[in-house]
Amino acid sequence: MRFFLIVGGLFFIFLSVTGLIQTYEEIRVLNKGKLTRMRIVEIPGSCIGTKNQYHMRISDNEKTFLKRISGNFCESHNIGDVVELKYLNGSDIILFPDENPYNEYYSIVFLGVCGFGILIWYGLLNKPLYNFISKH
Repeated sequence: MRFFLIVGGLFFIFLSVTGLIQTYEEIRVLNKGKLTRMRIVEIPGSCIGTKNQYHMRISDNEKTFLKRISGNFCESHNIGDVVELKYLNGSDIILFPDENPYNEYYSIVFLGVCGFGILIWYGLLNKPLYNFISKH
């Protein structure tokens, strides 16, 4: 059981590190990026359902991006529409002007802290959880 908890803690830390790399790039685009007008090249015809993830293909003069969108956005926009998105030269990430990656950042940091907590508790302290609970 202890082995699986240690592996789970390492897995949480791995997910946290990979997520932080992506989220750091999004925060960089949020802080340093500029609003850019881009044209919708491809968008789903119908976006019915709340659990599905929809994507649109959007194009700047030189690059094409894939952006995740909500059903509301899908229903109110068509191919050829021009929308303003935040973009930083050299990045592959675009953000809506009101998109905020900080909530995702905090969640990923919390996941990493939980992973470190599990690793320290079961890997370094060698204390099973049931001994801790029964003593208090």
